[in-house]
Amino acid sequence: MSTAEAVNTVHAASLAAAYLDGGPLTARHVAGQLRGVVFKDDPEDGRKLRAYVDQVARPRARSSRAWAAFCDGT
Repeated sequence: MSTAEAVNTVHAASLAAAYLDGGPLTARHVAGQLRGVVFKDDPEDGRKLRAYVDQVARPRARSSRAWAAFCDGT
């Protein structure tokens, strides 16, 4: 992901949080936008994101609401 894509991802997530959900930006919003960026280019990137979520994010989600929200968004 380029710097421009990263900035755009967070910008789109903040707009979705503010205007679609009417609340603050959460990890769920960022994860949802990240998923869209990852899947548009290379299917292998989607598999890598899924592996990251399964191996890193889900174990962390057991003890962190932010990580749980990230997992909900992917």
